[in-house]
Amino acid sequence: MTQETIQFPFSASGKNMLRGFSKQSHKFEVPFCELIDNSLSARKKTIGTQLQHAYIEVIVEELNNGNYSVIVADNGTGISKKQIIDENNSIFNVGHDNPNKGTMNEHGFGLKTAIMMLTLNVKEEDQFTLVSNVGEDYFRVDGPLGGISGNSMEMKITDSKDWKDGLFNLKESPSGVKIKLEVTGEYFKTVDIVGGNPGFEILIERLAEHLGVIYNLYLKEGNEIYLYYKSKSDTEHQNHKIPAIPTPFLSNKDVQIDSRTLETEIDGKKYKVK
Repeated sequence: MTQETIQFPFSASGKNMLRGFSKQSHKFEVPFCELIDNSLSARKKTIGTQLQHAYIEVIVEELNNGNYSVIVADNGTGISKKQIIDENNSIFNVGHDNPNKGTMNEHGFGLKTAIMMLTLNVKEEDQFTLVSNVGEDYFRVDGPLGGISGNSMEMKITDSKDWKDGLFNLKESPSGVKIKLEVTGEYFKTVDIVGGNPGFEILIERLAEHLGVIYNLYLKEGNEIYLYYKSKSDTEHQNHKIPAIPTPFLSNKDVQIDSRTLETEIDGKKYKVK
């Protein structure tokens, strides 16, 4: 039997590839926390290898169309013009550095994938806006990734007004990144582990709890995350500072452990498991 090898060209649109990655079955908090990770990783160095404390604002608004507006902004170093678009006009030129240069072993893959996941099934023109504040320079990129209907993306040189829009205490930050996204109501509601049809206040509570647990140690170190939120019926934002929520590990003296002994039988032998 004669074997035949047929060669064929392989080509893939970057936009289509990212759209494929966006269809992973992760709940809302997984790609959302990628944005928080990026903010923590972007902390400025103070003396030697010491890092300044991160100040992060998370702003969630319930929209009339059933979707949610989500903003994540920080006081980090910002994304430079070269990182946004390089000499070859490659948009979002991140992920090229050795991961050891980051503080959380990030690879740059997460930002693009997280944006695609969070904005899946949202109209292209509403998907996201990224504003980078790098001192006196401000750069803006509007989604979707890959451009509307396959057209090329653009980076705009903008001003401080674009940076301040929608922010609270970070309005006067000398640097940082602000990402604003629109998320479908169906996807945002996956933050509630109970399921069903939870109300806005319950969703905010679940998001706050998740942030407090996941970033427990970072919050204890002095980094701060503030959650601002406004439902359709609210006239102004409510807010609270995310507390560090310790997890019940045996090494944690602040948590009382509920210890139980279970009996089990394996191959006729009885064992006690504590």
